Amino acid sequence: SLDDAEDETSVQCKIAAKSCLSVFRSLATLEKTVDRCSIDLDIPASKLIFVLHCKHGITKTYNLGFQECESLQAIFSKDLSVNVITTQSKLLQDVVANFQTSQEEITMRVKATELSFKNYVDDDPDPAKSLLTETSLDPEEFDHYC
Repeated sequence: SLDDAEDETSVQCKIAAKSCLSVFRSLATLEKTVDRCSIDLDIPASKLIFVLHCKHGITKTYNLGFQECESLQAIFSKDLSVNVITTQSKLLQDVVANFQTSQEEITMRVKATELSFKNYVDDDPDPAKSLLTETSLDPEEFDHYC
């Protein structure tokens, strides 16, 4: 079990969500062709490995690099957090598709009238050459927004 493995070796790591999304980019095709998916963590190589076992004996392997990191724990009371936003994954997938694959950080800003996403560009030597992207969604586009 994962709990047993955690007792022996605990690794805190992070991986770009967009790289994981690239593994599962075409859900319609995956549902028709993939029989099984296995996920392995290769700690010495700093790789998260996705293996898609497809029909007709075809195997697709994705080696995604990860970075070790410290675990950050936000200290707050969940009971005091009354805002809830619920939507289909397709909506967020469409939003993330607007950003470059190499984008490391996206800021989400929540207002009563909109939810906006904006890329974060920190140490670009030439800010004029940076691609700044921002997109906004209306509360009506969500299943639940309060």
